Amino acid sequence: MREIGSDFWEIRECGTCDFLSFVGKTDSDNIALLKSGRNALKALCDIMGEKKKVLLPAFTCSTVVEPFYGNGFKIAYYDINGDFTIDGNSLTHMIEQEQPNLILVHSYWGFHTCGNVDKILQEFRSSGGVLVEDLTQSLFSENIRLEADYYVSSLRKFFAIPNGGFIMSKRALNIETEIDKSGIDEIARETFMLKKDYIAYKHDAKAEFKAGYKKINVIMEDNSAIYGISPISQHILNTLDIEYIKDQRIKNYNYLHNYVDKNCKKLTVAMPQAGNGMVPLYFPVFAINRDEFQSYMSERDVYCPIIWPKCELIKGTFPNADNMYDNLICIPIDQRYTEEDMKHIGEVLSGYESI
Repeated sequence: MREIGSDFWEIRECGTCDFLSFVGKTDSDNIALLKSGRNALKALCDIMGEKKKVLLPAFTCSTVVEPFYGNGFKIAYYDINGDFTIDGNSLTHMIEQEQPNLILVHSYWGFHTCGNVDKILQEFRSSGGVLVEDLTQSLFSENIRLEADYYVSSLRKFFAIPNGGFIMSKRALNIETEIDKSGIDEIARETFMLKKDYIAYKHDAKAEFKAGYKKINVIMEDNSAIYGISPISQHILNTLDIEYIKDQRIKNYNYLHNYVDKNCKKLTVAMPQAGNGMVPLYFPVFAINRDEFQSYMSERDVYCPIIWPKCELIKGTFPNADNMYDNLICIPIDQRYTEEDMKHIGEVLSGYESI
């Protein structure tokens, strides 16, 4: 059985795709395609100017926190509930206490986890605050976005692409970008091909493609300037098979959801069934012993990422978020895989339960 998880390599094209209209572009000036989601946040920091007080979710990625920290923002955090919705009491308290200029929210795993506090967020906007929704985990989900001032996203979490992210607004954006001269397109093209051959034929290329992904990640970590998206990445966006991506993720997610809910006592499903426009990023579960579970799965070539390790810049006491940092782990369910792959994962999970 082939490996499941880890970095993307497979690009599925459908001919033509109006990706920008799909994500919500209304005119040519209200979206900027950039190098990464982190780069989009850097652009946002520049837009904010001297308004440098931000409120972030206590459960978030270091790549969300670091651009604000690096641009001199005062950062505070609000807690989220055990079901990944926003803790309204915590949010209200932190708005009153910190008087932030900007609030950022996530729709976790592709589900509508922000709607319970929409009234609070819109009151914040009405008072002059800036609301930003990070779409990275809900990129393909429908009809769940908030009425936000800006939307940001990374593009590398959902499909194989050398680089990519965006910032979008209903108002015109004036963002000057530099050309990325890192050579990432050529590095990514070679790396994707090496992994594709490895997956198909088990050629002894693992060390080579792992070195390639390492080079890509080093390039992506450079956030010293605002770079435009690469030419190959833009081409990929215009050829994506979006409907296939959405359908396959929902099918795979729901298969594992049913299996784990019925058969696994060492794992607890974190979210409900997908559907009604909800397109999941991963299948997240809480594990009784996460390290043991991750090790067991990787030894059987199923690579389950931890989303996310806790960033050292997150200060404060947040019981729900801390439980997620300590116990949450994700099982891949993306469009590279079929029901047969999900059945294989079920077999591996069955072995784990029998230990």
